[in-house]
This record gives sequence, structure tokens and C-alpha cells, in this order.
Amino acid sequence: MATVERILHEIRRLSKEEKEILLNALERERAEDEAVEKFEKAAGSWADFDADSFVAEVYARRHGEGRAVPGW
Repeated sequence: MATVERILHEIRRLSKEEKEILLNALERERAEDEAVEKFEKAAGSWADFDADSFVAEVYARRHGEGRAVPGW
């Protein structure tokens, strides 16, 4: 626990601007960790996606009657 106390002591010695920089850096790191976690969770979720069929459907719709008009 001495390490945490030492870190807190050093943080208390920082200026207001330095504390703000530290907080921003920690927030960026947290956001990056969350993004990596979400990416890893989603990885492989489209393993059964058939890209060739999707592309064929897109081209078929482009040559069709056009966009469907919403009924609202």
C-alpha cells in the first residue's frame, strides 16, 4: 500500500494544470481500454457473414426499381 500512498503524495504536489493533464490522460486511457474491450467482444460476431452475397444483393438492388418509399 505504500506505493499507492507515494503516488497520491506525488499527485497532490502537482499544479492544477498538471492534474488536469493527468486526468485527461487517464480518461483517454480508460476510453481506449473500453474501445478495445468492445472491439474484442464484437470480433468474430460476423463470422457467418457472406460478403459475396451481400455485394450481389447491393448490385441487384441498384439495378432494380429504386428505393422503397416509406409508408409514413
